[in-house]
Amino acid sequence: MKEIIKNYKFNGDYQLRTVFQTAIQKKIETINFDYLVVIPVDSETMNNRGFNQVCGLLTIKHSHFLKRNDTVKEKQSHKNRHQRLELVQPFELSSDCPDLTGKVVLVVDDIYTTGRTLFYAIDLLASRAKCVKSITLAR
Repeated sequence: MKEIIKNYKFNGDYQLRTVFQTAIQKKIETINFDYLVVIPVDSETMNNRGFNQVCGLLTIKHSHFLKRNDTVKEKQSHKNRHQRLELVQPFELSSDCPDLTGKVVLVVDDIYTTGRTLFYAIDLLASRAKCVKSITLAR
């Protein structure tokens, strides 16, 4: 699994997304939610990789209410557990984020390592939504 995700995410083998789409879709179908939100990548990653690996996993409509604060340049993949836990909030809400009052938001990410990415996303969205849930492809 580690090698497949490495090839998909870091080596740009975008076709590998199809290996995971059915599995993640089945997980999503078991959850009630109003908005499906993906963890964003920063602009440098998008320019280098050419795709958001989380969006590639999804075959259903999703929202981009979160955006990366591009002033936070620290890549989690280059950090150990302790360093990841010390990172600052990397997200902000996009200007097109609707009123989430009374809504259930499902956040999707590819990998759960320390949980820090989801913690920050959930923390930001939970201040506005009724409930925030999350799923990941792998842990």
